[in-house]
Parts: sequence; C-alpha cells; structure tokens
Amino acid sequence: MALPEYAELCCQSELSFLQAPSSPEALVQQAASLGYQALAITDECSVAGVVRAWRQAQEHQLSVITGSLFRVRGKGGKPADDHNRQAPAQLDTGHESHTPTSWAFVALATSRHGYGTLCQLITQACARAPKGQYELWASDLRLLQDCLVVLLPPPASTLAGMACGAQALEHYFVGDWFVGETALLHANEPAIRQQVRALAQCHQVPLVATGQVLMAQRSDKPLQDIMTAIRLGVPVHRCGHALAPNAEQHLRGRVRLAQLHDAQACNKRSPLPIAASSIWAVCATSTHKKSCPRAIANKPT
Repeated sequence: MALPEYAELCCQSELSFLQAPSSPEALVQQAASLGYQALAITDECSVAGVVRAWRQAQEHQLSVITGSLFRVRGKGGKPADDHNRQAPAQLDTGHESHTPTSWAFVALATSRHGYGTLCQLITQACARAPKGQYELWASDLRLLQDCLVVLLPPPASTLAGMACGAQALEHYFVGDWFVGETALLHANEPAIRQQVRALAQCHQVPLVATGQVLMAQRSDKPLQDIMTAIRLGVPVHRCGHALAPNAEQHLRGRVRLAQLHDAQACNKRSPLPIAASSIWAVCATSTHKKSCPRAIANKPT
C-alpha cells in the first residue's frame, strides 16, 4: 500500500510538566524518521517547546506547527455556563483529573497574527489562576483568530465533554474547527469512535486523525508511567487506571496509522484524512531574516 502523508496535530513534549517524557528535539527526530509531513508541538497552555522543535527541524525536511493544548473542566459549552466558573485546571493535570463534562482541544496558529492571539489566550488563562494553574472560559475562544481548533476525543475529553465543547466552539469560535479521532486500541474504542463520528456529523464538521502523542517512541512508556506516579504522588503500582493502558500514544509509523483508521472505518467508508488533501502553510520572516516556525494543518475535503 502507498504510504499516506501525515501531519500529527496533537503532540506534547517534556515542556508539559510531568505529562510527557520526550524532548521536542526527540519528537522532531522521530517524526522526521517516520516521514511525517509536519508535527504540531502542543504543550498544555504553553508554546515553550516550539522554538526547540523548530531549531531541530531545520536539520530535517519537517515543518513544525505552532499550537497549544487546553483543558476545560465543567460544562463550559453554553453561554450561561460562563457564570458558573469551573475550578482552575492544573498545568500538570492528566487523565485522572477528568470531570464528567471535561473537554480538551488544541489550537493551531496559521499566521503570525494567529500566534499572537494564541499567546494572548495563554496569558489570560494563566493570569486568572494561581501559579502552576490556568482557568479557561468558553468565551475565551473569541480571542482566537487565524487559528484552527481540533476538539479532542477520549482520553483527553469525555464523550459528554465533547458535546459541551462542540457547543462552545459553535457559539464562540469564528474559525474552522475539526473533531479529532484517535485510534489507541483502548477498551470500547469502536463504540467511542462511532459516537465521535456521530458528533462530527451532527455539527457538520470534518474529522481529522490525531494521535494525542505523549512519547517519541514506544520504549518511553516506563518513563511515562514514572512521571504519572510522580505527578500523583504515589508509587507506580498504586496508579491504577491513571496509567495509560498501553504505549500507543507515541509517534507511530504511517502504514500503522493507515491500517488502524481504515480497519475501524464505519460502513466501509474511506479512511479518515490521515493524509492532507491540501496543506495550508504560513511562514513569516523574523527580524533576523530567518524563517519562523511554520503553521500547517490537515484540511480534509
């Protein structure tokens, strides 16, 4: 089978404190070795890893996407919900901190102006909460301009939370947004993916494949487990379901990704848009006459 083009749109580095073990440089090297077209560095409420990733990417034929991941606790999906502020999100939050309606998304800048509004959103969310935390309101989505947003499926969000997030994006966000679909071989995943697809169809937005990557390689899983235990303040053997059930949240080969998404496609539909049907890129020049990190996103037809 032909190798599909692929751009990973959700990838956290070690700059997401105690969530991911791999450095931005290691992630870029692995993505380049796998033939990825682009890699988004989306640390939580931060763009700290983008510069290191971009510097490493200059040695490879790889484009770096500037982005960030955000979690919203509580409903936050309807306008009225802004009057009931949710508890601030911890910067070191993990799957174990879900509320029934928590949801997460990644915002990807598509221009210099988009990068500025993304940084403005990060600053505003952090300014509302004590150090080491941030508080994001649904109405903050209005700040994002020249950005693309991917609403993340489980394990980053709950299914109920995805519904709230879709409402928030429809009401507050004026740009293009997508529903992410992830193949991590978790329990009940076929049923979950069916509900995710139904949500995308209900809101008439495209699906886009994301890996919710935390590791450069599968062999990083033991270190990932240790970091989870440190974050929780308990020994590894007491972490239970807080540990990822497998090591699938690493940068995987393109053939493997194509097989996973095609094998589980509903009603023998075409595979999810793992390969970009078109690539939208903006590269602004800096004052030092060197190119800035590129902003690229999969936009399926």
